[in-house]
Amino acid sequence: MTTAFVFDVDGTITESRQWIPKKWSEPFTKLCQSEDVYLVTGSDFAKTKEQLEDITKLVTASYQCAGNETWVRDVLVSSSSIFKPSKKLRDVMSSELDRSMCPARTGNHFDYRAGMVNLSTVGRNATNDQRYEYIEFDKKHHEREDIAEFINMVCGDEVTAQIAGKTGIDIFEHGRDKSQVYNKLKPMYKQIVFFGDDCQQGGNDYPFAVKCNGDDIVHHVSSPDETYTILKDNYGTF
Repeated sequence: MTTAFVFDVDGTITESRQWIPKKWSEPFTKLCQSEDVYLVTGSDFAKTKEQLEDITKLVTASYQCAGNETWVRDVLVSSSSIFKPSKKLRDVMSSELDRSMCPARTGNHFDYRAGMVNLSTVGRNATNDQRYEYIEFDKKHHEREDIAEFINMVCGDEVTAQIAGKTGIDIFEHGRDKSQVYNKLKPMYKQIVFFGDDCQQGGNDYPFAVKCNGDDIVHHVSSPDETYTILKDNYGTF
């Protein structure tokens, strides 16, 4: 193969933290059967498996936790250690959570993963309605952007913080972001076609997108519908 198709998950091939519907799962399955397809997501594997079901067995590889874990056919083949933040970072995250003005705090605000931690002021226990309420709040107040900027200012000597998905902030050890996946794939392919919904500077797809060059193509999408329209119109995969 000369081309690799690489996809973020939340907001790109599924709605954020939702299951892939049949209208998208069938064409995406066909794509996996005809092309080299990779996933690169900040989520852990259990969540991606819940969202995509058997598609995880069809992709060439699934890079979880921003590439800090690699899964092939539902088997973990490599993993970095669970991130252990410094006291300074723990204190900063806690203080930012305390001063958050988000409409609801539902608990489970810090999710420690391989090579990274995800901070959510609304919390991963939020219902869909509470998530939607927070999304609208964040659009108006740019809370996540402000928190990420503050973490980068205070703790930038040890980590990088970026907005992720619709409600979270991913905080990485230096070099542990999605750019590491590009570095692994590019020597194997002439072209990488990347789809992500957070490709802007400060988004967690940006480290991968900014690496793309030459024959590579970046599609910065606003929704899964846009992803599948692009695939149909430009690559004839469906």
